[in-house]
Amino acid sequence: MSDLYVEIEAFTWNKVTHDLLDYDCHDLVKSKIISPNSGAIYRTSNNCFYSAIPQSEDVSMSQNQRLLVLNRRRDHFTINSELDSANPELWKVVKYLQDSNGYELKESDTLKLGRFVLKVKKIFEGSGSDKTPNESLLCEDMSENSPGQACRICCCEEGEDDNPLISPCKCIGSMKVIHLLCLKKWLESKVSCRNLGTVSSYYWNDFICELCKSHFPGIIKHKGREFELVSIKYPKAPYMVLEDEHNEEGQGQTIHILDIKQGECVRIGRGHNCDIRLTDISVSRDHAKISFNKGRFYLQDNKSKFGTLLRVKEKIVLQPSQNISLQVNRTMLKISVKVTTDWCCGPCFGRGTKVRNYAGGDTIPQSPA
Repeated sequence: MSDLYVEIEAFTWNKVTHDLLDYDCHDLVKSKIISPNSGAIYRTSNNCFYSAIPQSEDVSMSQNQRLLVLNRRRDHFTINSELDSANPELWKVVKYLQDSNGYELKESDTLKLGRFVLKVKKIFEGSGSDKTPNESLLCEDMSENSPGQACRICCCEEGEDDNPLISPCKCIGSMKVIHLLCLKKWLESKVSCRNLGTVSSYYWNDFICELCKSHFPGIIKHKGREFELVSIKYPKAPYMVLEDEHNEEGQGQTIHILDIKQGECVRIGRGHNCDIRLTDISVSRDHAKISFNKGRFYLQDNKSKFGTLLRVKEKIVLQPSQNISLQVNRTMLKISVKVTTDWCCGPCFGRGTKVRNYAGGDTIPQSPA
């Protein structure tokens, strides 16, 4: 009778460095796992193994790190992507996802290049709103509700429909109100732009009040109208907006607007000739590229040292003959589901799990299994 089993090849880098895996290393620790059952993949030191016993039920497992959990269903396996203290973050390896064009990017995708994290904030193809979502704040007209109050920048007490007096922060007294245009001009003076033709990169520190330290929103709502505090020039469709998530809270924000047409591409890396330059030693000089083809944006890895990854956001379903490559911190797992007709006749599998571990001299294959 036919049955399913899962085959897993694990490649582990023996260095613990910012959850990175060196794809050029020639001395990775390799483990091979075959099992027809549900279970979890654990790593102890540099070796990976498979166990059907949940960690919470086995005290001896507490010293090992659980990488992921595989659940056996009737005709497939599933991998849960929920992130908690017991399950580290899962990343798909882009070079094993891409076809001849590359991996097709989608809105809200999160990319990891070395230690650098970029999020696809918006893809605008010509339909729908071309505004990038921002936090908004409803402000009343202080020139009507608080007569005698003056703008803390220009000291004028009058407001207009296009330039109302507003109170966008927690300041009180004579510092309470400010003209919308005065606030916009002040904030825009903090934004710097780098334009390289196909890419416009905007950098700014966090928009906070220098007095009360409140954060200013991206959009002010006033009498049914919306006003953007920072006006960014977006090109004609199609274009894509990437947001830098590498910066820590309080370190400002960076967005990259990609304006590329059919057959064009944007190069990402540490090198000076890249369109999007990521100045981190974990990023290769020519790490990856984003191209545009037939109305779609595609991402391709360029044989980078620490890989180009895509964050797993939902449960993965693996059908027979399907495979996937996942990176969990410093380990890459090549997982495939296969069908056998003589599983019950294989005494060498014992209780249904066979594990073979090899150390040294192994490299990650350049094509998926």
